[in-house]
Order: sequence, then C-alpha cells, then structure tokens
Amino acid sequence: MLIVVCTRIYVGVLAIVRKSINSIMKMKRILQTLLVLLFSVQFVCAQSTNSLTATEKPVLVVLSDKSKILVNHAGTVTYPSVLEASQNSIGIKGEAYVEIKSKALKTIRTGDALIRGSKGAVVNINGFDSNSLTITAIKGDLTVTRGKDKYGLHAGEQMTIQSKQNISIEKADINEVISWTK
Repeated sequence: MLIVVCTRIYVGVLAIVRKSINSIMKMKRILQTLLVLLFSVQFVCAQSTNSLTATEKPVLVVLSDKSKILVNHAGTVTYPSVLEASQNSIGIKGEAYVEIKSKALKTIRTGDALIRGSKGAVVNINGFDSNSLTITAIKGDLTVTRGKDKYGLHAGEQMTIQSKQNISIEKADINEVISWTK
C-alpha cells in the first residue's frame, strides 16, 4: 500500500514538474519573441529621421545627445531621432545656431559643405542665400570640407563661400552674427 501511495505521489509530482517545464518553455518562447520585437522597434526608431522648419520664429531642437539647434525663421533642420554610429549627422538649410554637446553628433551638412566640430563647439550657419554660405565658429574649432578641400576655423572666425573659387576666412563680429538668437 505504501508503494502505491508513493508511486502516485511520484507520478503527481512528475506531472506538476512536466507542466512547470512546459510553462517555462512557453514563457521562454514568449520572452524571445518580445526581445525580437523590442530590438526591431529600437532599430526602426533609431533609423527614423525628423525634419523641422521654423515658420514664424526661431525654434529650438534638442537632439538625443543633448546637442542644441536653434533654427532661424524659414530655416530647416533634418536630424535622426537617435544619434548613433550609423546616424550621426544633421542637415541645415537656411540659418541655424548649433551647440555640439557630445561626440555623437559628427557632421553638419549644409549646401555642399560638411562641418565637423568637437564636443563643446558652437557654430552659426547662414545659408539663406543660395549663392552664399557663411559658417561662423562661435566657440571651439571646426573643420569644413567641400569636396576634397578642407578648411579649419577657430573660435571667432567666419568662412564665407560665394562660389567654388570664392572662399574667404576672416575675423567675425560674433555679436552681429548671433543677434538673431536673442
């Protein structure tokens, strides 16, 4: 009789263990599916790009790395939702004041120029006139690339590009350049 009772208990415990294992396996599959969905959503979000045009007054955009872009009236900025290795540049049309807060923001695209600045650099870009582009290094150093040509700008310097051949770098009147931001 004791053997029968022990056998029934053993069979009962075994059934509970099997059910538990099946439940754990189901939970494992559910968790795996949730992880796949989570990474898919993260990838899609990281790949998305936003575009904003300031219509009536300057508009402030704060990027995921805390870099700030103040876009002047009628200016447009295009930027990724999340700055990361594959999505690390912004596009500017018109005028914008950009404060680079981290190494995540690698490149600012405007017209046919690429602007790179180190963490802490501040730049004002004015490209309202399609025939002219003005890049002013407010703080820190910048590198401006156009095709194969590279130019260095230091704080307080301004580069004016009026054509492929007409490029000048001179001392800037910073207060005049950034007066629109106040």
